[in-house]
Amino acid sequence: MLPQYKVGDIAYLVESNRFIREGKITYICGDIVTFKFIEHGGTKVKAHRLFPTEEAAQSYIDALKPPLPDQPVRSNTLTENCLRAIMT
Repeated sequence: MLPQYKVGDIAYLVESNRFIREGKITYICGDIVTFKFIEHGGTKVKAHRLFPTEEAAQSYIDALKPPLPDQPVRSNTLTENCLRAIMT
């Protein structure tokens, strides 16, 4: 269920799945929201792209991050062979 936003509400937008931008809702028409950034500028977005709190936006970004591998990533074997040749 999407939160119901009203004109004048502060919301948070996730850009490029990395950055959180704060802004104010200035106009709503159906599912389309006009979102003015606090710094400058604005955009029209669908309501499902907005988050009511910065923590909610951050948890969305964290959920997109891939899990860390269980085993360490092996270095390039060519580099390992070169180092062995130099060390001997």
